[in-house]
Amino acid sequence: MTEEDFIRNNRHINGGNDLPREFLSELYHSIYNNEIRTPEQGAGFAEMNLSRWIDLMHKSKKTSPSIMCDSKACLDHDMFAIMSGPSIAAISVVFDHAEHEDVCQTCIDGFMAVAKISACHHLEDVLDDLVVSLCKFTTLLNPSLVEEPVLAFGDDAKARKATVTVFTIANKCGDFICTGWRNILDCILRLHMLGLLSARVAGDAVDDSGIL
Repeated sequence: MTEEDFIRNNRHINGGNDLPREFLSELYHSIYNNEIRTPEQGAGFAEMNLSRWIDLMHKSKKTSPSIMCDSKACLDHDMFAIMSGPSIAAISVVFDHAEHEDVCQTCIDGFMAVAKISACHHLEDVLDDLVVSLCKFTTLLNPSLVEEPVLAFGDDAKARKATVTVFTIANKCGDFICTGWRNILDCILRLHMLGLLSARVAGDAVDDSGIL
């Protein structure tokens, strides 16, 4: 675009009047001499090559591992209450589609972290939602979908991990679980029906009449 084209394109933009020609001319040359460039065009960014990447990796090791902030601790409760739901949903999606052991374990660690923080802030609703989500992965609450439930449960490492995690959360954070106990007890009853509870646990759960 030439200078005349630039001036012509900016006519009548000052309340219906033209801006001073000297101003538009100066503006045109300022833009022309300091071209606006996008990152893809190299706007002040050096090309990312191997040596630059290695340099960035070395610099990252010299930075502080954490950033200290002055936020009040009272905000933690409200902030976590807001982000807990999406966090559980996101971890659940990854866990559901995970095929590698390390990814599954990372998800389990995420579930446990949510449980610990929820218990710390006495967020019973969050813990209940977490337990419900995890119980779905145990496959114990939908036995009609499996022909050989015992064999299927034994072959499903993800279901076993979810079951162990549910009981771990119940053991460590049980004081802050409310409606989630219904799902936990349903899992226990299902394990008992399948004969997968240990003799000691089954003996403690059954009274003299043989009823749970």
